[in-house]
Amino acid sequence: MKLLLVYNPTTYGYQDRLDLYEKAAEERGVQMVPISFFDFNDSLKIKTLNSSPHYLTRLGYPSRHKLIEILNENSISEFDSFFDFFSCDSSFDYNLKRLGINGLKTISKKLFKSYHLCLKSVVEYLGGFPIIIKRTGLSKGEGVFKVDSLDQLEHMVNLFDVENYNYSFKEFYPHHSQGRYITVDKEFVGGHLNIVGEDFRSNVGDNSIRKRQNYEFDQEVKDYVKVIDSQLVSNFSGYDILFGNDDTFLACEKNAPCNFVMTQKMTGIDIAGSLLDSLISKKKML
Repeated sequence: MKLLLVYNPTTYGYQDRLDLYEKAAEERGVQMVPISFFDFNDSLKIKTLNSSPHYLTRLGYPSRHKLIEILNENSISEFDSFFDFFSCDSSFDYNLKRLGINGLKTISKKLFKSYHLCLKSVVEYLGGFPIIIKRTGLSKGEGVFKVDSLDQLEHMVNLFDVENYNYSFKEFYPHHSQGRYITVDKEFVGGHLNIVGEDFRSNVGDNSIRKRQNYEFDQEVKDYVKVIDSQLVSNFSGYDILFGNDDTFLACEKNAPCNFVMTQKMTGIDIAGSLLDSLISKKKML
């Protein structure tokens, strides 16, 4: 029994996740076959896997649709596949609205450019200054900026456009902490809390600076996430829940797949094992 795990070597912390998956796989008698997605475009290398992997998951990019396309091209069909929806920030915000649930207001670069929105209207929709502009695809608070004026925002957008960065605009939501809330098969498996320090970003800095703690999420938060999770078709998700200074909370974003390493280390919960158990019991492709 083998597990094909496609990973992106440019993804932050990918090796730590591979190590936890490998340990969980060994404990379950499953041989893990890690393969970089750069090699996943190598048809000869992929065809050698045709008779071996029984389960497939991914760690970071490429998209699931790209994986299926490559598998089909190489006649690899041993996986029970199903449609899986991995939401980006903008579609996550849209789906919360569709469900009638409050979440962090977001406008994607695609929406901004497609509808030729003016920056003033973006700011008005997000509730006025300050707002957040976030470069997509980075970790540990990198590429996240708080903007206080239209001139500053125009400068940031021009800079990002020149560099051809993908980005989104977000509502600024003053908060004292951010919870990482992880689900497998729509059930909560573990989480922890990141504490906001002097910086407005709760996930900035290395481990010597960042403050974290184990946290028991209230039932109200669990019910809130369960409604969202039940509607979005993804079986391994990490939700970022912001706890506001006014005693409210909002879902900021959904990461699928997510970085679960710190949560597993802090709580001792075998999150990698939970995911593998799901794959083994249902032969799902994630």
